[in-house]
Amino acid sequence: MKDQVYIREIKSEDKLEYLEKIAILEKEKRFLQEKVDSLALKLNSLKVKMDVSERSNKQLRQRIMALKNSKLWKIISLFKRFQDEFLNGGLNGKKKFLRWVIFKFTGRPRTGHAPLIAFDALPLHDLPQGIPQSTDDFFVADNFSVSVRPRAKIHIFIFSLVPYDDIGGGQRPAQLTKTFITQGYDVTYIHVFPKVESKNVSVDMPLAEHFNLNEIDEKLILSLVRGRPVFIFEVPHEVFIPYLKLAKKIRAKVIYDHIDNWETSLGNAFFSQNIFNEFLRQADFLIASAKFLIKQINEKIEDKQVEYIPNAYDANIFEPGRLYEKPEDMEVGEKTFLYIGSLWGEWFSWEWLTKAAKKYPNYKFLIIGDYQEEKSLPQNIIFLGLKSQKELPPYLAHCNGTLIPFKPGPIVDAVSPIKVFEYLGMHKPVISTVMPETKDYPGVYQAKNLEEWLSLFAKNLAVPDRINTFNLENTWSNRCEDLINLIGKPKLSIIIICHNNRDVIQRCIDSLLKFNAHNYKIIVVDNQSEDGTVKILEEKYGDKIKILLNHKNGCASGRNLGVSVAEGEILVFLDSDQWATNTYWLNPALKVLSLDRKIGAVGWSAGWFETGRIVGPTADSLPNRGILNLDSSLKYRCDVAYIGTGGMIIPRYIWEQTGGFDETYDPTCFEDTDLSFQIKFLGYKVAYCPFIGLGHLPNQTTKSGSSKYRELFKRNGDYFYHKWRSKAPELLEVYLTE
Repeated sequence: MKDQVYIREIKSEDKLEYLEKIAILEKEKRFLQEKVDSLALKLNSLKVKMDVSERSNKQLRQRIMALKNSKLWKIISLFKRFQDEFLNGGLNGKKKFLRWVIFKFTGRPRTGHAPLIAFDALPLHDLPQGIPQSTDDFFVADNFSVSVRPRAKIHIFIFSLVPYDDIGGGQRPAQLTKTFITQGYDVTYIHVFPKVESKNVSVDMPLAEHFNLNEIDEKLILSLVRGRPVFIFEVPHEVFIPYLKLAKKIRAKVIYDHIDNWETSLGNAFFSQNIFNEFLRQADFLIASAKFLIKQINEKIEDKQVEYIPNAYDANIFEPGRLYEKPEDMEVGEKTFLYIGSLWGEWFSWEWLTKAAKKYPNYKFLIIGDYQEEKSLPQNIIFLGLKSQKELPPYLAHCNGTLIPFKPGPIVDAVSPIKVFEYLGMHKPVISTVMPETKDYPGVYQAKNLEEWLSLFAKNLAVPDRINTFNLENTWSNRCEDLINLIGKPKLSIIIICHNNRDVIQRCIDSLLKFNAHNYKIIVVDNQSEDGTVKILEEKYGDKIKILLNHKNGCASGRNLGVSVAEGEILVFLDSDQWATNTYWLNPALKVLSLDRKIGAVGWSAGWFETGRIVGPTADSLPNRGILNLDSSLKYRCDVAYIGTGGMIIPRYIWEQTGGFDETYDPTCFEDTDLSFQIKFLGYKVAYCPFIGLGHLPNQTTKSGSSKYRELFKRNGDYFYHKWRSKAPELLEVYLTE
């Protein structure tokens, strides 16, 4: 707010005083800038030399953040923006500066255009945009990137019937969500129905994105995607079909999680056999929480494997070794038994519970759940109301045993009760009716009839020693690991365009086949070759590669054609005169994508614009191809105008949002620059990383020195400039000044 007041004071002075003050500020700015440059060099030197240990990492982060949060840095940033935009930037510059001031001091989100990043807080790997004069003009980027939260490689979307905090946050989708987040994955939670509980229980939600289905659409979901998208559908509801289609469109992995027998009364409000079958057909992976449910799926679809992933418990919450104080509202009797869960279902046996309470009047039967009915029940059945999951352990710690009084039938036969795992997690014996899923669980005592049920309460029940092994195997952490292992590594497709390069392209394909650690699909798009390229490739490689024929010679149209048959979540574009140099040639690019959620594509080549022009130096014209200190860890830089498509790696979901290459640029020139701008227009960055393991023999296809090429370059350059000047001038102005 001090900066804002200061700006107002300047505006109120007369012109002469105003100019004098600007001159003084300019002098001060130069002095301060020299100090900042000196500090920056020291920081960079310190960063490269420091040992990669936890202690040094923490110290470096503190120093970097101290510098970037210092008044010195903020004052220089403010002065620089004010001078360059408000004083010297013309009408557009003044508008841009005022817009920045509004955003800066009101905290309003900047949407609809590229971020105004030039003088905001800078990530460690970013500098103000412009042409690098030398390799000293930027900071090295590696594991010390501090201003951008590392993103998980997988972004999970969970589509559920109920909100995260329903029934105290204890249901399966909430448990998966919470655990995935603690493991470092991004999770977006979408639900259909609102909460209908009589009491609003406070539940900690570790979610930034929790939506009712009415609050979203496919476009919003697409804009939220970060990392490899995985869609988990917990119920075959018709309203989820558009998102099932969206998942298939962007090549997201689709998991259908069959958690209940929806063909019973549980699915009366929504179940359709046709919709159910559609989810079974479209899902990449089918999982089920009970063996009965696996059998149910196998009766409907025979060509897919169904994975058994039952429910589990949160070992961080249900720890029997802790000391718990008895809750104030907990009454205990000669023996005390506890039930936790839903009370409204037709499967709940009030009859058997009542019989037990009447037979043992000195026992207490405690019920935790949302009880809304009026029943004539014995006084030793005590309702404690709804509790959040984290409130449950003290009640379990101070009871003698636990209950599952469910009526056998098609609903109960298909249930994997979460409460059983939580009961056993606290080392409490379970008195249950017959449930196929829990038949062999240690510490679960099943009653086949009412007589057996009543007799179990009189016994001194215990859990066997193997309970510890059982609990170790049945945590939510293990379940989430099973799901991640099921998804596996990301699938990739490599699209290579070729025009009259029959000899050169063979080295490219040979290297890709030799160094295929990622099991990618190789697609070659031939752009009207006349040298027999297609015939040679077919004879030599057969079905090891897929060959497509483009009806015209065009880089943009050829790559778009390749993508149309590509598989997987990652797209890799190569030119025919490039080749892989080692087995792990793709790993640097995949690591960069995993480090920063704001990066939309990574390229092996890049370029910058000169002031007032749409041409400028490329990475090949800089020492070390624009990267300093080759002996340090992975580096990349985001201060580039564009990245080239010869060695571009882009997630499929980003590609889908760009709309692909603009084929107006065919046959070549500026299609890669345009795609880079499309990515930035969406709010992402492009990153340049020369450590992708590629070799290159340039100018094997394009004749860059010919007059025809120069004419094409001029035509496409003009088209690019006018297109983006009209579409997003504020993005273009980052690189060009008229």
